[in-house]
Amino acid sequence: MSEGPLDRERWTAECGPTSVFLERGGTAIGYAFWNGDGTDVHVRHVVVDRAVRGQGHGRVLMLELAKLLRARGARNWRLSVLTSNTAAIGLYTGLGFEKAYETQVLRLETRSVRRLPRSPARTREASADSDSEHEQRFDLLAGQLARSRGYKSVRVLESRLPDGAVVGLAVFDPQVPGAFPFRVRGSEHARALIEAMLEVPGNDKDFVQLVIEDDLATAQALERAGATRTLEILHMRGAIPK
Repeated sequence: MSEGPLDRERWTAECGPTSVFLERGGTAIGYAFWNGDGTDVHVRHVVVDRAVRGQGHGRVLMLELAKLLRARGARNWRLSVLTSNTAAIGLYTGLGFEKAYETQVLRLETRSVRRLPRSPARTREASADSDSEHEQRFDLLAGQLARSRGYKSVRVLESRLPDGAVVGLAVFDPQVPGAFPFRVRGSEHARALIEAMLEVPGNDKDFVQLVIEDDLATAQALERAGATRTLEILHMRGAIPK
């Protein structure tokens, strides 16, 4: 979700432990990075050197990753790809991935937040004790929230109605500043989460970036308030090939 490459220290901490590299002649020409500890994993990055693309290296990299993940007990994988990247979509389809849903990445100026409807929900930092419950409710990978808590700047926020019902969840990093995931049970609850994000220390920008997954109604509501769509992404899932 970052607007630019991670610095070396953060890349080493976040991506290094679960990255694999493809080499040719002793030189790295590609890598892949994933999250997930159980039977389901999320492949976050699949990168091949631009100079050698179109030569089948992406498929080789994905098949080697499949062997590694199966050996670790994983059986299903998911990933996200730009809707405009037809070559990559073709590669993933050939490996058994199928379209699950579409994602919109939006940039919302802080002055536009007041145009969103108010919600009776109240937002606070979520307790780690509720992570498993939230992961099941919002279709997240097991352990995803715990990993997010491992980054010093990140805050896990939840929105609840007066009766205790959970209607929103966001993993917010003020260094971006942005939220991924950003989930609401109804677009009318988006403002409660966003306003809480704006109060997190370390956010000195005049915008927030929101990753809206499989929720076109919320994406459209945010756009009506003035948000700009910066990316369109296709989320794909499949069984890891043997």
